[in-house]
Amino acid sequence: MSKYDSVKRFNDRAKKYDSDIETIIPGYSNLHQLITYILKNRLSKRARILIAGTGTSREAITLASENKGWNFVAFDQAEEMIKVSAKKIQKQKLGKQIKLVHGKVNNVDDVGFDAATSVLVMHFIKNKKSFLNEIYKRIKPGGSFILVDICGNKRSREFNDLLSYWVDFQKDNRLDRENIAQTVNYIKNDLRVISEKRTLTLLGDTGFKNTRHFYKSLLINGFITEKPKH
Repeated sequence: MSKYDSVKRFNDRAKKYDSDIETIIPGYSNLHQLITYILKNRLSKRARILIAGTGTSREAITLASENKGWNFVAFDQAEEMIKVSAKKIQKQKLGKQIKLVHGKVNNVDDVGFDAATSVLVMHFIKNKKSFLNEIYKRIKPGGSFILVDICGNKRSREFNDLLSYWVDFQKDNRLDRENIAQTVNYIKNDLRVISEKRTLTLLGDTGFKNTRHFYKSLLINGFITEKPKH
């Protein structure tokens, strides 16, 4: 694995992230819409939500705008992402609902969240067990966790077939061919991708129960799970 710095990558991409992400991730808007429906179905009108790897806070802003009784703590290691988020949150006048934290999950002091989300974050993280444990600690018993991540065995034919389909999608939707090649390279060589089976095992080992698979788009998989009440 090469010396890949995900924090630097997202600091460099922060200002253009919102304009790029729709073409980079097929079904990105639909994914966020599904997350909104799932959380509305599971949470009360007053809820506290932890957002892991908030990026430019599209997720937090969307949820906060539609649910005025919900409050959020959203963290990210990329300082430039936090800066972009802060400006967007201020513009939308959502500062009272969304608290930003620059850092890792360990830097979040709050606990007792009704739900947490981690969308397209864990494949950057080396110690996934520790990451999940820290999120688990901060969710109250009976709380929900939504995990969306790239899953697969990089050596498998399935992984490489799905990746090739993504490349074809990119060629029709992005003009920068060199950037596509760079993205493929870092998916193959830098992302810390694990299989769906290993993901489910880690969730179970952490303590989460009743895990369901709610989303699939090429290599991206979405799961909804729960912290037991007792």
